[in-house]
Amino acid sequence: MKKKKLLNENGGVSRFFVNESQSPTKSISSATSSQHFVTSPSSAYGSTQRMIESLDFTIPIKMSGEILTDSSPEKLELIQQQFQCCPKFRETYGRKFQASDFASCVRHLCPHACYLRAFSPVREWHYLRKTLVDLCDDSPDIILKGWKCRMDNEEQRSTSVIFCSPRGKVFNSRIAVLRHLGLLKKSESCGLSEKVKGKKRKILFDDPIIPDKKRQVFQQIKIQTIPDVRSPFGLLEELFHDDPWRLLLSTILLNRTTRAQVDVVLHKFLLKWPTATAVINASWEEIRDIIRSLGICHRRAKALIRFSKDYLECIEQKKKIENLPKGTAEFQLSREEILSFHNCGVYAYDAYQIFIRKLVGIVSTDHALQDYVEYQRGVLAKR
Repeated sequence: MKKKKLLNENGGVSRFFVNESQSPTKSISSATSSQHFVTSPSSAYGSTQRMIESLDFTIPIKMSGEILTDSSPEKLELIQQQFQCCPKFRETYGRKFQASDFASCVRHLCPHACYLRAFSPVREWHYLRKTLVDLCDDSPDIILKGWKCRMDNEEQRSTSVIFCSPRGKVFNSRIAVLRHLGLLKKSESCGLSEKVKGKKRKILFDDPIIPDKKRQVFQQIKIQTIPDVRSPFGLLEELFHDDPWRLLLSTILLNRTTRAQVDVVLHKFLLKWPTATAVINASWEEIRDIIRSLGICHRRAKALIRFSKDYLECIEQKKKIENLPKGTAEFQLSREEILSFHNCGVYAYDAYQIFIRKLVGIVSTDHALQDYVEYQRGVLAKR
């Protein structure tokens, strides 16, 4: 097995790099399937664990009952100012100044995009670390030492994130940071996917040896269910873990659209049409006007009505055939049934399995869903 030792700040060996295609043991075919990957520095869980010193003016991250980011009164006051323009936040948060209140108070859809903005620094910082793991031989902990990531404080409703170098230089995107670090040329504007394409993913292991006992524990993790759908990444699907129709609806709107566009539009949509029945009784012209900013609005509007009809018909048929109690059929949809819904594909099915069925043994081609699953595996592994 090829491995490269990295020195930590004290000069000692801290972790190893291995290629994903090179298994640490013969019994495990992929590094990502080992219990060491799910809690390693390069994993989604390990990444969030190492954010405490790097996320500045960001909502306190709570994992396993422990608040990871800085929750001093001064910083909580600055964070509160970012969301005070939202009546829903003010109503929920009230006059309490406790770190544990913030995460729950921003987990809602609103015109101010509180939910999107609150967790953006976590997502962006994780994606930056993930890119560095793919592009560099050095640990992202070493490369990003002294760097900070925070919400843009210049405008309350801004969804942008700012990166600050140890010398105080400000960058407004991950691309700009990578260029500053010399990992991306100024002439390269095609994005990161082409830069990373063809490279074998490197995994940082805390320990190159995997004991049999720990391997058995991980095999048990893969068949467990997610105990708490909330995560530091703040995915949109987390809000709909108890409503299959809304969950699938969100996956349709997220298709070929950025998350920044969807949150506010979905809020307006659900205020006007909160259920599938309401959607099928609406005119496609009305829906078109609400979702216009997402693009291809004519096609999307008609697709949402057709999807809602497919969904309701399937639920009714499932109740009769399988004689299921009221309110349970929508939580027992099969792969074939979901894929039969108009505009629902593999991404929608994966999201359903993860957030409705709460399964952690899912391997998704969507990077956000896969990061979420890896994070939840890490939570279970640490229990």
